[in-house]
Amino acid sequence: MKICVIGCGWIAGAMHLPSIAALKEKGADLEVCAVADVDINRAKELADKFEVPRAYGDYYEMLAKEKPDAVLCLTSVHATCKVSVDVLEAGIPLFLEKPPGVNPAEHEAMASAAAKTKTPHMVAFNRRHMPVMTRLKELAEGKISHISYEMVRRNRFENDFASTAIHAVDTTLWLAGSPVKKTEIIYKEMPALGENVANYFLYFDFESGASADIRIVVNAQESYEKATAHTPTRTLHCAAPMGIYMGGKGRVSLVENNAEVSCEAGTKFCETEFEFETNGFLKENEVFFDCLTRGERPADDIESARQSVLVCDLIRKRVNKWERN
Repeated sequence: MKICVIGCGWIAGAMHLPSIAALKEKGADLEVCAVADVDINRAKELADKFEVPRAYGDYYEMLAKEKPDAVLCLTSVHATCKVSVDVLEAGIPLFLEKPPGVNPAEHEAMASAAAKTKTPHMVAFNRRHMPVMTRLKELAEGKISHISYEMVRRNRFENDFASTAIHAVDTTLWLAGSPVKKTEIIYKEMPALGENVANYFLYFDFESGASADIRIVVNAQESYEKATAHTPTRTLHCAAPMGIYMGGKGRVSLVENNAEVSCEAGTKFCETEFEFETNGFLKENEVFFDCLTRGERPADDIESARQSVLVCDLIRKRVNKWERN
């Protein structure tokens, strides 16, 4: 399978191309034939590092000459929509980094292109494939009544944090497995730290009857993510593999009758301790290429992220309440 990569930044070199290399070592018939980036020197550097035959400064030229079987869109968030629509309209199977649009209009453009061409595609929300997070969902057995998600970052004072916050939002919605019925958001603005800098506190009611709360704190002195899921018979705690939880590559624990029954390190579910595997990048690439090989459509498509994009647009616009019609 011939693969082209558009976008040659950190996430391409640290996560996705190493994942493809690991899949090739396991026997997958994959070949990255070319990479492209608006910065041709960056494209050449990535090509040299991973022994990719060709590098381009124009992805249109690359797609026309290479005629790939699949494309990885790993661009900046503001370029994702245009690149994705171009690839989908060309009928080339697409794997794209999150978010699938920075607002509902971009999301709709991408979803419409996918629906019109019926092109197989997948959105790379790595938490959906993170071993400790998938283990939590497995142990919950589809009986979650409430989710608490905490995203904490060290001095992240950028103007638009919603493109990172979407990880917390999407993971919570994915764990709930039900459409959002309504949400309320409280903003703790911190203008002294920069324009639009704030902490966010979200509450959700789902169609299933479950509920959730998310706490997003950007002005801490450490970075971590934790998820807690409650069911009628058990409580599950998950620490993602980052910050102080990197040592064991994250962990997930099971509590029943007010006692911890088990506590499993993320390394238990991985063959290696490489970050691209423990953080879910290897698995999401594997799922995408396996689906293409079998002629199946990945479940993590653009449509599956519609409400995640909507909620993050609410955050950008500082909307306090939203309810599904």
